[in-house]
Amino acid sequence: MNNTSASQPPLISTFTDERVKEFISTGKKLDDLSILNIPCHTQAVERSVQLVVESAVTNCGYDARDRYITVRQHSRNLMPKFGDKKHYKTVAKKD
Repeated sequence: MNNTSASQPPLISTFTDERVKEFISTGKKLDDLSILNIPCHTQAVERSVQLVVESAVTNCGYDARDRYITVRQHSRNLMPKFGDKKHYKTVAKKD
């Protein structure tokens, strides 16, 4: 379960390290509007937000919340995924 890797935040992924350091040191505002094209209202994002809120309500402390989220994600990965209606079995009604 500890095979996670850190990735660069999507908000600054288009900027070079020098440009990010310049923003930090000068306190200038971001003038590049390409950051507005980040898809932030996808189902995956909504699902993640719900999971973080759920964790914050039920757990106290960073480590406990992190463990809760990690265990829930691991559990969800173990469950089979049904992507299409053809994967679902129908049950015939008996009259």
